[in-house]
Amino acid sequence: MRTRFSGAGRLALCACLALGVSVMATDAAAVDVTLAPIDGAFAANSMNHVAFRQNALKTIGDQQFAAYYDDNGLVTVARRTLGDAQWDVFNTVYTDNNSGLTDDHNVITFGVDGDGYMHLSWGMHNDNLRYIHSTAPVTGAASIAFGAEVPMVSPSQEGLVTYPQFYDLPGGDLLFMYRTGGSGNGDQQVNRYDNATGSWVPLHRPLFDGEVFGDGLSSKNMYANTVAFDSQGAMHLSWTLRDTPDFQTNQNIYYAKSTDDGATWRRTDGSLYSLPMSEGPSEIAVAIPQQSSLINQTSMTTDANDLPVIASWWAPDASQGNHARQYMLSYYDGADWQTSQITDRGFETKQGGGTVRELARPIVVVDDDNRVLVAMRYDDRGDVVTIAHSEDRQNWNFVDLTTEALGDWEPNYDAALWDREQKLHLLHQPVGLGQQNSTLSVLEWDAGAYLDAYYAPKLSLRIDRATGAATLTNATDGAIAIDTLTLTSPSGQLDPAGWVGLSDQGVTGWSQSAAGATQLGEQSGAGLSVPTGASLSLGALFAPGVAFGVDAPADLVASYANAGGDAVAINVEYVGESANNLTLVVDPVTGGATLTNTSAFPVEIEGYSIRSASGSLKPGSSDWVSLADAGVGDWQEANPGPTALNELVESGTQLLESGASFDLGMPFDAAGDQDLAFNFLVAGDAVATPGLARYASLEATLPGDFNADGVVDAADYSVWRDSLGQFTELPNDRTPGLVSVSDYADWVANYGATQANAATAVPEPTATLSAVFATAVAGMLRRRPR
Repeated sequence: MRTRFSGAGRLALCACLALGVSVMATDAAAVDVTLAPIDGAFAANSMNHVAFRQNALKTIGDQQFAAYYDDNGLVTVARRTLGDAQWDVFNTVYTDNNSGLTDDHNVITFGVDGDGYMHLSWGMHNDNLRYIHSTAPVTGAASIAFGAEVPMVSPSQEGLVTYPQFYDLPGGDLLFMYRTGGSGNGDQQVNRYDNATGSWVPLHRPLFDGEVFGDGLSSKNMYANTVAFDSQGAMHLSWTLRDTPDFQTNQNIYYAKSTDDGATWRRTDGSLYSLPMSEGPSEIAVAIPQQSSLINQTSMTTDANDLPVIASWWAPDASQGNHARQYMLSYYDGADWQTSQITDRGFETKQGGGTVRELARPIVVVDDDNRVLVAMRYDDRGDVVTIAHSEDRQNWNFVDLTTEALGDWEPNYDAALWDREQKLHLLHQPVGLGQQNSTLSVLEWDAGAYLDAYYAPKLSLRIDRATGAATLTNATDGAIAIDTLTLTSPSGQLDPAGWVGLSDQGVTGWSQSAAGATQLGEQSGAGLSVPTGASLSLGALFAPGVAFGVDAPADLVASYANAGGDAVAINVEYVGESANNLTLVVDPVTGGATLTNTSAFPVEIEGYSIRSASGSLKPGSSDWVSLADAGVGDWQEANPGPTALNELVESGTQLLESGASFDLGMPFDAAGDQDLAFNFLVAGDAVATPGLARYASLEATLPGDFNADGVVDAADYSVWRDSLGQFTELPNDRTPGLVSVSDYADWVANYGATQANAATAVPEPTATLSAVFATAVAGMLRRRPR
């Protein structure tokens, strides 16, 4: 036994590893992590840090165990009491004889049975099984020692082994899963350890058959993701299939569930798998074709509803020629499988096997509040430990836990500790960077505490995709003092011209510190106290879109600082649908409608269609003012009726510049259902594009009419004067929230105006809105033969 790295000696050995490191994350919140060094360990490649290692780090009771190749290449186990700096280190006599530490398939994995004995396997890539177990329970204070190598079941069934994994079962039994065969025709084998008898028996020979004779399908290899156990003890299994050693032949994500410790398996519809499983009858959770850069052997967990959640990466736009690999989440919602794109990496050509290490295979966990966390390491972020987290599985926030590049590192975590305490412990070590050895540590992060603080009610910034309007709200139970306000968009989607900051609103002491497409900022020596429940309008500052109908990433990050200078993250929430489109605005009271290009880009169209399944349209000439009726271009109506209003350009196309708008009369029956669907045909396209259908008043507003009596007069000045400096809502206020001198400017500019002579304008759709996306407008929007 060796005891290493205790007290000052540990810190002197590696001064760069500090306890209680505070890292400023990309969400502007401080993240407290601890790096607890264990030992010097092999680092020439990622043998100690590939994602398919199961139980590389494991907590039992109040003790934590780690297994790794040390700096002499020996299979090593370390143990400590949780929270202690000191680790007890126990070497074995074993090393990786099969590859001489050159093949990072030859990982170490271990399990601990119900009596506390450790079972360990290592050093195999299509080699004979290597298996040892401890001579006594490993929990407690006694030294850890192992006996000689022994067969697990029988040598004849334990050849050509790769990817060993141990899993705990209720009652102290273990499962051992491994592959026999190769990339194109591998079989998945399963053994079970009976804790009562102290013996292993074969459970499935095989569980998955990679080459089923006569099924008409090519031979495959099943690459299993880590098995997940839900709160009821059910096992969830997912996998990909591969035809050849080329990872580009990976395809699909498949799924099965077992409620009897892996003896039988079922699909999500409850139907029973025939064993061994094979490609043909397997349930496809996510259909992903070959040549999509799908990675194999990633991570799986279950959520608070005991439903499966899978993290992986592939190129979702490969079929369109963009082979950019993205971290992806797949999950079952109880009815259907859903996917969510986590990252937004830039364009990439198709990658070969030599570049897969640019992205670590992720791990995924779900906390007790059903928030999803995905641990990653990828080159775009500097190869540091990155966590993506989300409450709704569609909008993702990112935080970097470290600043040191980790090379080829992939995350391995302590699943038992996570399940028990919502604390994320990861093995941490720079590997594959040219050094033979480096310090192996445990990165400790109280993820539960961080997420509770992150998602607690605080200042939030709501961005309306339809208008670009930004509203800052204090959702806490106390006033918040702000002295600086900073908004950033790495992709340059901020609009300084639309920004109405606190200085623009005449708030005393505030001035701009930045005004560009990538950053907007303000600062003040006097500060501003935002009361509980109060809101501040910051104007239409968000301008997404890189081309018509093509939105830039929603990458806005916001923060504020108080008088002490501490930066605090602001929750950014996007609502509504992007206005980078054609929009049909319908007045739900009058039935009036306008067709507007609400995008910042021009577009040429050849036709449009308005549909109502309930028949809420009025096709009469006194109601619907078609473009043909208005004499706009060469338009022709096409079979109008209560369920559909269609128009086509007979020759040429119709150009709609940004902001161009057409009055379509009153084609909507205000007494009918609000079920309109709007589609249009972009010039040159064969399939219709869904536009936006929104319901909002088309009556002009009258800025400065603060008492809403239809005229701007002295009475409105009195309302403004009595409300100045207060957080309150005034009628016809363009910057709702704080009543400021900008509202006075509106009063001055419109003094004497009445509602009757207010300028007509297409309104901002702030009322209840509805958007229905339809598929192609069957036949109606196809160009007619000439």
